[in-house]
Amino acid sequence: MWIDVLADLGMSLQMFFRSTPSDDVVDQNRNMLSRSARFQPYFQDHSEKVEKDDAVRCVIGKANPDRAMRDEKYAERLERKLIKALK
Repeated sequence: MWIDVLADLGMSLQMFFRSTPSDDVVDQNRNMLSRSARFQPYFQDHSEKVEKDDAVRCVIGKANPDRAMRDEKYAERLERKLIKALK
């Protein structure tokens, strides 16, 4: 429970101190991640949130899609971050 609170606080502070990634980077990462069967449902079901919500765009923009395709553990962590941002 405390870990979740600290993670949420850390994500909020990170978004406050760092600017959101550019639209080009977010779109490029979204296109690359949407090729994966793991991430397709999130982009299809929550397309409006992906377009408008800054927290979701920050998670997608800061992601490394090449690494997500190679590394299963990284993909799982990214999926958890994306789910948390979509809620």
